[in-house]
Order: sequence, then structure tokens, then C-alpha cells
Amino acid sequence: MKLAEALMRRKALKESIEQLKLRLTKVAKVQEGDTPAERPQELLTALEADLQELQTLIIRINRANLRATLPDGTTLMEGIATRDVLKLRRSLLEALANSALPLQDRFTRTELKYVPTVDVAELRQEVDRLSKAYRELDATLQVPGHPEVSVVGDLAYVEEGGSPLPMVAPVAMQQGRHVARNIALQVKGRPAQPFDYRDPGMLATIGRNAAVAYLPGLAFTGFPAWLLWLGIHIVQLIGFRNRLVVLVSWAWDYIFYERAVRIVIPQAASPVRPVREP
Repeated sequence: MKLAEALMRRKALKESIEQLKLRLTKVAKVQEGDTPAERPQELLTALEADLQELQTLIIRINRANLRATLPDGTTLMEGIATRDVLKLRRSLLEALANSALPLQDRFTRTELKYVPTVDVAELRQEVDRLSKAYRELDATLQVPGHPEVSVVGDLAYVEEGGSPLPMVAPVAMQQGRHVARNIALQVKGRPAQPFDYRDPGMLATIGRNAAVAYLPGLAFTGFPAWLLWLGIHIVQLIGFRNRLVVLVSWAWDYIFYERAVRIVIPQAASPVRPVREP
């Protein structure tokens, strides 16, 4: 197959996949007692065939980049193609599951009732499985061709549940510990493991004696949240000296109402005169 033919076929496959997606969402629910215009399982079979062909076609188009390999022995381009198709397959099944969700929009028994034509729970499980597979594969593709280079913190783009992880300290700290464990594994000749983020919660201060705290199964605000934010930040500092210096500095600012930011504003050419009220 020539390159021009392959590119045209790739475009046609993407258009076909979008059409199948629209057709699936239209038959995801029907009125109770009716049959869908098209069978969802047949559309899913056609969709899976197009996705498989698209993945193979992407690999053939980029065959020139098949020299670099991943730790599991697969080539870099195969991994990229697999990752892209995993993401596409996940988004398609997730859209189908959302379209098939039954809406509680009936107020009387005489109104029409819509029922799903697909197994929503099974689709959700498949979406979770694809999300995990995508995350594990994507974690090995952060620095292609350079397994000795690790990226953590704000420079690392890692998805969890279909959304990128926020650029906050807990994510960077867990990534740093994970990279250290992976380095120890690679020194022993063992493959690196994918990063799996465990959400400890979120803390944010919004003023004096005021903060918000969101912990797994618990959320609160005010002075208790502010004390928790203060304690966790001091404990997370490295070294007793750093903790003591920060604690004394914060205590001084808290007691004497010191301003953390001082802004120098240049004097205006013509001073503003106060307006006297009559």
C-alpha cells in the first residue's frame, strides 16, 4: 500500500468511527417495548473492526520509526499506536454508556419510558479496564527512547481516570518516591512499574484562620482546616531546622499581623487630591 492510499484509508476509517459512534448513541436507548433501528452489538463489532484496522494502519504508516523499543519488547510506534487507539476506544465506550443511562424523567406511568439497549455496567467496567491499560502504557512513554530519564512534578503529564493530574505537591511527592523505586528496580535489572496516584485529599488556605480541606469521605472548612493545612505543611518540610524556621516565621506573622507581600507603587506625577463631601 502506498503512503497516499494509507493516509486516505486512515481518514476514511476515522470518519467511519465517528459515524458508528453517532449511530451507537442514537440506539443506546429506546422506548419500552420497542426495538432499536440497529442492533448495538453489530455496531460495536463493526466499530472494533475499524479500530483494529486503524491501529494496524498507523503502525504501517509510521514503520520508519519502529527501531526504538519499550521495556516489554514492543516497538515505540506500536506502543504509540496502541495508546492512541486505547484512548479512542475508551472515549467511544464512555460516550455510549453515558447515552444509555436511564433518565428519571417520568412523572406518571402514562408517560413514555426509555430503557437502555446495552449493558451499562459492563460498558463501565470495560471503560475502567481501558483507562487502566492506557495509564499503564502511557506511563512508559513519557520519555521515549530514554528510560534513564524520569520526569516528575509540573513537567510530567499523567492522566488518571481520563483527566490529567493537578500540578500540586502531593502528586509531585508521590512521583518522586515512585521514580526512586523504579530506579532501584532498574539497577536490579527489573522493569519499571507504571505510576499509580493515590489521592490523599486537598488542602488550600484562603486567608487568616480560614482554609478548605477535602479528605476521602470528609470535607470541612474554617479554623480546623487551617490548622490541618498548617501542620501538614510543616511536617512535610525536610529537616528539623527548616521546620523550626518556618514555624517561628509563621508564628511571628500571625501574632504581629505582618504582611507577607509588600508592593512598592511609584509616586504619581500628579497626586490625587481627596474629594471633600459637601
